[in-house]
Amino acid sequence: SERPRARFHEALVVSPSRTVARAVTVSLERLGLRVVRAVDPFQALAMTVRARPDLVICGAVLDGLDGIDFLSALNAMAATRHVPAVLVTSFDSESAALKRLPESVTVVHLDQTLAARLEGVVHELVPCETCDEPSPLPTPHRKDRRDNPDPDHD
Repeated sequence: SERPRARFHEALVVSPSRTVARAVTVSLERLGLRVVRAVDPFQALAMTVRARPDLVICGAVLDGLDGIDFLSALNAMAATRHVPAVLVTSFDSESAALKRLPESVTVVHLDQTLAARLEGVVHELVPCETCDEPSPLPTPHRKDRRDNPDPDHD
């Protein structure tokens, strides 16, 4: 009997910046994800509804709609609220803007190594199809990341 093929996980990266999108894409591809990019949040909303990616990652600053409103919109729609979402930002952890985020959104602060943070987030949010065990990588709980993005730094 043939072993079923593992499905590739797909991440949607939403960023008007080629540089930012490329940095995130390289990190995600190294983790085995297939990456699709959307330049603006309105295009990304349609893509998320149609394609149902396994993960959506965006920055706080987008064209026409900020990343927080974009992720709030995804969270508000029944068709997309189950999609894990990540906001990559340089906003301070105590920023009033971040308090508007739905609890389900994971925040990755740019004051940390982006590749390392994305690896931890991907292993937490995207299920591994080749193993029954949770990821061996230590990752804090979502709330811990938002409250204190770097536990070794005060």
